[in-house]
Amino acid sequence: MEQLVLLIIIAAISLVNWLIEKSAKLREEKRLEKLRREREEQQNSFPRQAAQPPPARQPLPEPIPAPAAPSRTQEELRRMLESMGFPIEEEEQAPPPPLPRAEPTPEPAFLEEPAPAISEVRQPAPRPRSLPAQVAARRPNPWAEKLRTHEGFREAFALREIIGPPRCLEPYSP
Repeated sequence: MEQLVLLIIIAAISLVNWLIEKSAKLREEKRLEKLRREREEQQNSFPRQAAQPPPARQPLPEPIPAPAAPSRTQEELRRMLESMGFPIEEEEQAPPPPLPRAEPTPEPAFLEEPAPAISEVRQPAPRPRSLPAQVAARRPNPWAEKLRTHEGFREAFALREIIGPPRCLEPYSP
């Protein structure tokens, strides 16, 4: 049954295409016939003049030759060399105008004064306290304190699952 419906649809589409082609041919024939009639009417409406030669046309000036365009292979070769960083010299381009010369500036006169003498010796800074003393004096990090408890660790784990990357993107580990 499905095949029969499919065949009917294909036949209908073919029929529509055939009708469209026929109507296009008829329209084209009508257009050509109309053009022929108009041409005949124009020829019949104007009386033919005696055999007069058509007015002489002035010769067109010779066109200015365009600069020779590089062939496709030359253009591809030039682009390839430019992409590799080789300089390309083009004959048509004129060299850039020279830069204006800068006037020489007078050299500054160096001072011949002696360096000041060091009269005061600085004492080294006091040594910092030892590492255990620094750790004891420092305030504990609130996150580290929270991770030391069981509930804080559970909260951090849940936050990692929510905010972190999806588990499906991590490699499988049994």
